[in-house]
Amino acid sequence: MLVADMYAHKIRFVDFATRKVSTLATGFNYPSGVVATPDGAAIVMDFGSHKIQLLNIATGNRQTLAGSGSRGWQDGIGTNAMFNNPNHGALTPDGRKLLVTEDGNRRIRLVDLSSGTVSTFAGSGADGWTDGIGTAASLQAPWGIAVTPDGKSVLVSGIGHIRWIDFASREVRKFVGQWQSGAAADGFGTNVRFNTVRGIDITPDGKKAFVADALNFKIRVIDLATGGVSTLAGTTTGFVDGAMTNAKFEKPHGVAVSPSGNSVFVTTFNGVREIVLGRCTYCTAGTYSSATNSPACTLCPAGKSSSAGSSACV
Repeated sequence: MLVADMYAHKIRFVDFATRKVSTLATGFNYPSGVVATPDGAAIVMDFGSHKIQLLNIATGNRQTLAGSGSRGWQDGIGTNAMFNNPNHGALTPDGRKLLVTEDGNRRIRLVDLSSGTVSTFAGSGADGWTDGIGTAASLQAPWGIAVTPDGKSVLVSGIGHIRWIDFASREVRKFVGQWQSGAAADGFGTNVRFNTVRGIDITPDGKKAFVADALNFKIRVIDLATGGVSTLAGTTTGFVDGAMTNAKFEKPHGVAVSPSGNSVFVTTFNGVREIVLGRCTYCTAGTYSSATNSPACTLCPAGKSSSAGSSACV
């Protein structure tokens, strides 16, 4: 697994089998996100240098894929384009395009990896969460981003909400959540409460998304069909292993679902944690698990309820 070690200015590699951590490259300027390409390279969102960089994993050599190095907003090709604090990126399923969130510009940029052409995918630059088509929509602190396995939709996390974008039409709409300090209410749609949502990733089957609710110190799970949000793991701040909601996280930021869909890896301020979904046999009241090895507890439909540990809602 590739990890952007932001405050050490490094890109690290974690070997799952041995848990050995090695440094692939240094000298970045607060790298915020990293994604692996199908051909075995890595693309780094270098927050502080305002660049998108291409890293050769084998040699550690890197080159600028896009961005002049000056803070700004300008579409263009390669180093003629300008970014303002690029945060995270997500590849389209064919590996040909990269979507990048920009906290500084409050926009999402689209990078064609074959030509280096950078265009604005969504966001007017205004701070807000007005729905609309492409640049008619406003975004609030866009951070995490994920593309559905079919390539048709994009999920973007903000301070207290998740936006849903249709890739073809670029229509941006509210999906789930509102910000409320100290609140972590589960539920549906905009009845859900988050407190600074960061990383987001989608399961290989495209049915669920996991998000890091950083200042609630929790990992939340979203049913993409219903918009139901429940708490998967986490209680209060800390570094404690344990069964799901007994575990503690210190400001979880990055989230990555394993290719098998059986684990979720979470980066925090003090380490990388693994949530083994195949062991999720306990569900809190108001949620249920339809099978012993269900990958996550699912929120009961509206009007239904369950007791802790239930396999169905009534």
